[in-house]
Amino acid sequence: DAQSAVTFEAAHIQLDTSSDRPSGEYKNGRLIIHNHSLRSLIGAAYHVPNINIQGPGWLDDVRFDISAKTEQAVTEEASRAMLQTFLSEQLKLEIHREEKAQSAYSMVLANGGLKVHEAPSDTEKITNCSVMKRGELICPSVSLESFAKLLGSFVGDESPVRDGTGLKGQYEIHLNWKEGSSGPTLFDALQEQLGLKLQGRKLHIEYIVVDHVERVPLDQ
Repeated sequence: DAQSAVTFEAAHIQLDTSSDRPSGEYKNGRLIIHNHSLRSLIGAAYHVPNINIQGPGWLDDVRFDISAKTEQAVTEEASRAMLQTFLSEQLKLEIHREEKAQSAYSMVLANGGLKVHEAPSDTEKITNCSVMKRGELICPSVSLESFAKLLGSFVGDESPVRDGTGLKGQYEIHLNWKEGSSGPTLFDALQEQLGLKLQGRKLHIEYIVVDHVERVPLDQ
């Protein structure tokens, strides 16, 4: 069945030398990734922020297009497992995981509770977030686990953020904040708009360490 399959039904990868803006979507069982760095592909496959991937410096320099097909009912976890298998087959990717205790933020419910709605369950849903402009995030359908990890790119001191709510499900999130003095800070906006807050903690943060990877796909 769809959950036990760990390979795409069909997939193709090629080097991208365009200067296009990176893009990606997953809907109706089709995964389209355009002009993403190898680092961000590894991050997507193993669900860790790019900053928590250690490997050769050129991980940011080589960029790829991927088109792949899955059954429509596949979960986010299963599609990640398929991407791991695909990178291992096509780029001979080998990794190991390490954990480090470090200062981080835990994203928890603020007083008054969660102010976001669950996303409509729709097989066409897109499970990524778009950075519209500095200080605006739009996520049509995202887990709080993924959303928390994304916030680590924006907190300012680059401390990791991890979900501490324990809530499952996919949520529709739209967040606006101001970088600088005029308007709500990220911390204020989270609380006022989403009913979430960030608390400083020592957390065990997972790192992906790349032991081996090729720069050119097998089928090139």
